[in-house]
Amino acid sequence: VVKLWNGVVALPLIGTLDSARTQVVMESLLERIVETDSTIAIIDITGVPTVDTLVAQHLLKTVAAARLMGADCIISGVRPQIAQTIVHLGINLLDVTTKATLAAAFATSAGQITRDALGELLHARHHDRVEARRVVQLHDHQRALHLRELRHQRGELGPARGVAEEAVEHLLDVLQVHLHFLAHL
Repeated sequence: VVKLWNGVVALPLIGTLDSARTQVVMESLLERIVETDSTIAIIDITGVPTVDTLVAQHLLKTVAAARLMGADCIISGVRPQIAQTIVHLGINLLDVTTKATLAAAFATSAGQITRDALGELLHARHHDRVEARRVVQLHDHQRALHLRELRHQRGELGPARGVAEEAVEHLLDVLQVHLHFLAHL
């Protein structure tokens, strides 16, 4: 099992697959997924001469096990005759991404890694904005309390002014600061 890129491993298969060999291959792939913290595993069957029902079932079990480990699988090296055989055998690979070449599978994995990274970046940016707004709200509240204390000390807020008037004034101050802050995001 070869690490192609951060988060991407490839398993090139050569020769006939039987139950014992498939078990060893599956264990090696799963261990490597964990070691490299990979989210994509490419299983390349270019070197597999034929795909019968047993081989297809082994591939599907390997894909399912990799998914349980948190990695999506791409099966590459699907030649026209193998595609026809899989269809004639009635094997359902609709839930599995397949590509004709290892290069196409790698390109797909690179696109998926890029989309995942962008999603994480956007999530982090959203989190940063939410946190910034929370800090501004806290600052606004502290500022309003401080201004209110200063006004009391100066005698600007006498007993004639009610609590409602103070609350409205505070809300207007907070809204003004928020509008200014949001305009700069």
